Amino acid sequence: MDPLSALSIATSIVQFVDFSGRIIFGTWQIYRSPSGLSGDHADLGEITQTLQSLGSKMTSRALSDTVEHERELKVLCDNVNAVAQELLDQANLELPSKWESCLKALQSVWSQQKIHELAQKLDGFRQQLTLLLVIILREEVYSSRVLTQDNIARTHRELTDFVKGSRDWQRDMANALQRQQEQQSTSETRETARYTPTEIASFGRDFDLRNSPQDFSRYLMASLRFDGIEDRYDTISQRHQQTYEWIFQPPQEGNNSWVDFSRWLESASPLYWVTGKAGSGKSTLMKFVHDDPRTRQHLAASSHLPILTASHFFWNSSIQIQMSQIGLLRTLLGALLGQCKLYATVAFPHQWEAFSLLGLFYQKNDWTWTELERGLIRLLRHLASHSLVFLLIDGLDEYNGDHTDLVMFLKKIASDESLNIKICVSSRPWVIFQDAFCCDPSLQMEYLTMPDMLQYTTEMLEVNRGHTELVAEEPEFSNHLIQQIAGRASGVFLWVVLVVRSLLSGITNGDGIVDLQTRLDSLPEDLGAVFQRMLDQIDPTYRTQASEILQVFRAADRRPTILTLAFADYPDLPAALAHPIEPIPLEKLDSKIRRARRRLESRCMGLLEVSSGSFTEKSRVSYLHRSVKDFLEGNTTWSKITAGLSAGYDADLCLSKSYLMQLKT
Repeated sequence: MDPLSALSIATSIVQFVDFSGRIIFGTWQIYRSPSGLSGDHADLGEITQTLQSLGSKMTSRALSDTVEHERELKVLCDNVNAVAQELLDQANLELPSKWESCLKALQSVWSQQKIHELAQKLDGFRQQLTLLLVIILREEVYSSRVLTQDNIARTHRELTDFVKGSRDWQRDMANALQRQQEQQSTSETRETARYTPTEIASFGRDFDLRNSPQDFSRYLMASLRFDGIEDRYDTISQRHQQTYEWIFQPPQEGNNSWVDFSRWLESASPLYWVTGKAGSGKSTLMKFVHDDPRTRQHLAASSHLPILTASHFFWNSSIQIQMSQIGLLRTLLGALLGQCKLYATVAFPHQWEAFSLLGLFYQKNDWTWTELERGLIRLLRHLASHSLVFLLIDGLDEYNGDHTDLVMFLKKIASDESLNIKICVSSRPWVIFQDAFCCDPSLQMEYLTMPDMLQYTTEMLEVNRGHTELVAEEPEFSNHLIQQIAGRASGVFLWVVLVVRSLLSGITNGDGIVDLQTRLDSLPEDLGAVFQRMLDQIDPTYRTQASEILQVFRAADRRPTILTLAFADYPDLPAALAHPIEPIPLEKLDSKIRRARRRLESRCMGLLEVSSGSFTEKSRVSYLHRSVKDFLEGNTTWSKITAGLSAGYDADLCLSKSYLMQLKT
């Protein structure tokens, strides 16, 4: 049988089953006809004509008894025609008038049991039909190379438009397609299908369908992205000037504490582990490696293949997906497919088949870990022969799940010899990561950053005018102070940053040598104690406002903008509701966000900060560091932060007022 006939018959059955289902379930309402005839007869006449029209298209004479799916379609066609005739017989009866629906009409001549049986038949037809449609589309439509392609394409569009308009048909067709794909993937032979999904993808462009591989790629990329996908990268501090240059230089002779990173990039070794204490600068180093062109240059030095890169920065201070495995895979897949869009059909052949056959596509929340993992593996295997893939994954310890699963996934792809990849990961030195990566090339930050801390401290102090004046009086003291800071840091770069800020504040206020030494000696070496000290230094007048800011910040679904915090202290809800809808003048907007930034700095003492980069109303606020989040959101500290606030304070309500004001202005 020619493909057009099989597809046309199946499409007619789809339309009949749906149309009849509407009748059975009472979705066709009957109204009075303007012609004066009773509305029920006017509508029943239309129904009769539709049933007769659909029935005339459902002829099984052209179907073959030798082809299995055509034989099944023939039996289905005969059964459906029997039901169609049954409905026609009832529609032609002389029935009472003033019915509210066709369902009520049928109830007047059929029992509830009869209607229920008919509904079950229709549902059974649909279940059979969905599988047959998938087979017809796969076996006959896609395998055809005949001159009737225009007609096939037109019929195909009619079917896909119909399916996309019905959630029930979408679900059933997608399920049928999935069953076929699963059967095919587990079958030892390919007798069940002439073409695999990948082969369909390869010649989909040649077939005259609206759903092209390019369209599929666009939909796929959109479904992989999520709000905040770049938030963590944006919040990581850039390295200070020429710090961290050692990462691209060989270790000093006799220093066996770390493996030469540049040499690793040029080697066949698949995985490198960057580890270090909290606040030691791991993420800053990873961002530097990600951005610096020397990374690609070293990768290219040992490979004649093009280099593709993808990165993910886990972040426990962000939205849930940013710290999940699904977020990891969506980010990596999106980055890689952004560099080779035509391979979307290779990575996700089953989704491509559903898209090309039926116009169906996954929504953002439909992705599962299994589907994404398989998609990434397919893509990496396909790329292996003509690309070298470099994956950079920061903050494994910030993953919000079972770290064993994450480690197993990374070790699996790193050890897969069919893949041509290199993976650089970073984490705190937790036992689970030590056990997993102890045999891989690695480095530990706190053993390598002493020169960087000295350089940072020196350069930050030297640009301060007060420090220049102090050096003129006591030239030896400055060097001594710098050495003390780096020596007491114990490899925690964040501690150095906080200490330098404190000292600069003192220098600006005219502190002398003794004052600065006292200030340094009074600063605890534990980060948690430093954060507590920063909280204690908040002006008592501002502590209630600081608590409100921190609560609003924590209540937000993702990092709030500075404008969100600016509007969060709007007087009250009635005032926000009564506020007119009008744009805020740019001068007033600029003044508002700058005042909000000053309030943030004075009330939170640097524990919250505006992301680096150009400062606008869209600039987002974040914790100074992951360790700040751990400290502030701990039960003991958070209880102290919220203590003393009135019982009526509602951070969620303040956020709602802020969002309302932003919509209005």
